[in-house]
Amino acid sequence: MNVLSTLVRREFWEHRGLWVAPLMVSATLLIATLLTPNGGAGHIQVNGEEMRFLTSMTDADKSAMFGLIVGGLMIPQMIVMLVVVFFYLSDALFGERKDRSILFWKSLPVSDASTVTSKLLVALVATPLIVFVVSLVTGLLCYALVSVKYSATPFAGMAIFSGGMLLRVIYTIFTDLLVGSLWYAPVAAYVLLISGWARRAVALWVALPPLVLGIAESWVLNTHHVAAFVGYRTLGLFEMMRVNINSGVKLGNGEHGTERLTSALDKLDLTAALTSIDLWLGVAAAVAL
Repeated sequence: MNVLSTLVRREFWEHRGLWVAPLMVSATLLIATLLTPNGGAGHIQVNGEEMRFLTSMTDADKSAMFGLIVGGLMIPQMIVMLVVVFFYLSDALFGERKDRSILFWKSLPVSDASTVTSKLLVALVATPLIVFVVSLVTGLLCYALVSVKYSATPFAGMAIFSGGMLLRVIYTIFTDLLVGSLWYAPVAAYVLLISGWARRAVALWVALPPLVLGIAESWVLNTHHVAAFVGYRTLGLFEMMRVNINSGVKLGNGEHGTERLTSALDKLDLTAALTSIDLWLGVAAAVAL
């Protein structure tokens, strides 16, 4: 266990983008929230429909809005994390072979299985946990900024802090990252496999097999099963979420607007995805790879 933890720390020492990128996204979101025009200078106008929506909001609706502000900021963090992890896995074994540092690590009493496991743990466990903490703190800070900025506007009190909702958001974010790690486990294992095999242009070799197979299938069989499978495995997680935050928080008329708040919050919860057979077949494929 000490060997594995040391190997994990070594990955973060050598690939600082894994923890720098979430912090940069967090800083960007906070700055964007801070620079958003407030209503004190007359930049906010509320029409009759929106005013009816605001006055019809119950405490439950305001709590749901708080959950959306905190939990919704997970999505840009997740997208950036997917990109960063992809490039990390592409370089994880290729870079060590290219600069021959792999010879040094293989001279140590560390098995190949431990090395590969540590890289997968960094991509699928450690980095998502960092994103979990950073996204949660970012959401709370953005909520605090929004509350202060709009305290003297008609939007004051539109979202209220709720300890119960915060616990729900924490549970939802953690579950989403767990599901995401399991969902993309076969993709991560595939990219790591190519990283340990390709002599150059890892990203090209990652994309080439499914691209060639998809084109060949289209020409020969006039079907698109390979393309559909690749699209499902890469974007299927977001399809399961069915997230459209804009429609979820848009100020609409009364009852329908408040229903959209609850609906948008429910879409962030991927607990049901843990029972998906496709999820666990992917995990089995990752183990095989």
